[in-house]
Amino acid sequence: AFRGELEIALPIEEVFPGITERQRVLLALVDRAIHRARQSVSITSLMKYAFLLQQEGGWAARGSAMELPSNRLALPLAAEARPAYLPGGWYDFVPYKYGPFAKELYDDLEALEAAGLIRREQLLRREGALRGKTLIALADDKLETIRGLVSNLPDEVRQGVDAIIGRYGALSLRELLRVVYQRYPAYTVKEKEE
Repeated sequence: AFRGELEIALPIEEVFPGITERQRVLLALVDRAIHRARQSVSITSLMKYAFLLQQEGGWAARGSAMELPSNRLALPLAAEARPAYLPGGWYDFVPYKYGPFAKELYDDLEALEAAGLIRREQLLRREGALRGKTLIALADDKLETIRGLVSNLPDEVRQGVDAIIGRYGALSLRELLRVVYQRYPAYTVKEKEE
């Protein structure tokens, strides 16, 4: 008679059944950005990476993001015009003070935090552009799980994430914002001067 323990390997999606494909793409962005910068990623930067993935990811993955069709540089991208490789229900970015903003991204971060996959760190004492910002870090005890969730994404999505982080991940927050403001002015709301 068998008296040992029986282990059953479940597909990673069954271990975290509530994690959507969009959230897995977000995890991929966080993972690659942290890997590139060797530190946690700010929510503001993450928002811009998700936006850039929508706008440039497909072209960046093919190595031609700097030669985007001119009609795509400043115009909001209609849902039906989004790259086919992005999951359905991708973020609806709207113009905001720090450039493109999508409330759904915050909702996804809350869900990923509730699942124990990420954690938030509030910066109160740091100098410079990150002072007072919230940083996102991966849960150290879930790295293998996170990488399993990310590895199941379609190749084109992972390539787009790698290309966006490769191109923009080394920029400081200030530099990243400047690039987004210049390339996508339709997504920036100018604050009223008093």
